[in-house]
Amino acid sequence: MDKSHVLAVNRFTDVERYNQVPDNHTAPPEEEFVEKEHLKSWLTDPQSRDQWVMYRADDVSIFWNRKTEAPEHVYSRTNWTETYVQWSPLGTYLTTFHRQGIVIWGGPSWNKINRFVHPGVKLIDFSPNERYLVTWSNEPISLAKIPDGTPSPFADDDEGNQVAIWDVHSGLLLRSFSVVQSGESKITWPMFKWSPSDKFFARVTPGQQISVYEAPDMGLVGKKSYKVEGVIDFEWSPARPDKEEKKGAQKEEVLSYWTPEIGNQPARVTLLAIPSKEIVRTKNLFNVNEVGRLWVANSCFSIVTIFSVPCVFSRIPPPYIYILIDPRRGSLQCKLHWQSQGAFLAVKVDRHTKTKKSTVTNLEIFRIREKEIPVETVEIKDPIIAFAWEPAGERFAVITTADTPGQSVAGAVPGAGAPPPTTTRTNITFYYLDKSKTVISF
Repeated sequence: MDKSHVLAVNRFTDVERYNQVPDNHTAPPEEEFVEKEHLKSWLTDPQSRDQWVMYRADDVSIFWNRKTEAPEHVYSRTNWTETYVQWSPLGTYLTTFHRQGIVIWGGPSWNKINRFVHPGVKLIDFSPNERYLVTWSNEPISLAKIPDGTPSPFADDDEGNQVAIWDVHSGLLLRSFSVVQSGESKITWPMFKWSPSDKFFARVTPGQQISVYEAPDMGLVGKKSYKVEGVIDFEWSPARPDKEEKKGAQKEEVLSYWTPEIGNQPARVTLLAIPSKEIVRTKNLFNVNEVGRLWVANSCFSIVTIFSVPCVFSRIPPPYIYILIDPRRGSLQCKLHWQSQGAFLAVKVDRHTKTKKSTVTNLEIFRIREKEIPVETVEIKDPIIAFAWEPAGERFAVITTADTPGQSVAGAVPGAGAPPPTTTRTNITFYYLDKSKTVISF
């Protein structure tokens, strides 16, 4: 085939459906207009309070937060969910989980907004602007398991897949995906990472490629994945493209990814523009022990979460970062750190000293909005165990420790002949952008 010829394909089921169209048109019954409730009415609270949810026993309850006073009850329902509940990113919807799928609720009366049939669903993820919803089930999609009388959104092409992407407004299934096999039984969630505009979403096949898809068509950008040998991870820049035609404006969305040392090729951080897939900036990292790997002496935990405020079930979740701990190796796996406006990208790098007996930790700060994207290096003497930008601004904080990984025994069980884990001594340091110097630095 060439550009002058197009091969169109229709399913046999579609042909049969078209043959069954009646000759006489019958107008559908006119439905009476029903005014819907405002899904963000909670933002009009005169006291500017936040709402939070609590799941206790069989009851799910929603409250107004009143700081030092007792919470004010808003709504409760028994057996509202079967496993747990989850807010959407902007707090518009409350999601409940059921054996046959999930339901989203909202408005002051907490009415049902939409239902998504995905049997055995365990995990969900909304796009940043709540336009799309991703669901995952450990049970592969099977048309035979859909109960009789229940409309099935799946077709033969979806058989065996485990991930589904839905349109939140219409409730329609847009596409299903199989799970990328990485040689391990566990999955990485969220499986897809969304661009800030909801226009693109992507996932990585470790060591091989980054697959970027465009919504709502759900097709690969450029009809193929972006091949990157050894790629480990990536993150989208939070900055959206600037529609104004001004000098230096960001025209496309940007993602960053990193690759480790492969043979004689150094480790590398790359900024990639989407959808053009043009490389905006690269930075080679020499004598790298690990990019984004953080060490901790006490390896008894499986996950650490750093919150800006202590309310976990708040309707609008606070900015936070997840740090996954591998108890077998006593290490943390961290992400690339974008500043909230996308003006800076911080990459944590552990470098070998010349003797290779110890490591020095550096932060590589990419200044995205400046000409040619200069990179500034901030050297940190002690190992970093946590890093975070402030929610809105140019300052950041790091938590460091003077302890080394060898000071504790991974997997040690107190009372079993092994010494108990030691307490990690930590320091927290704050950095700001010093604009008083000729060369601006942190």
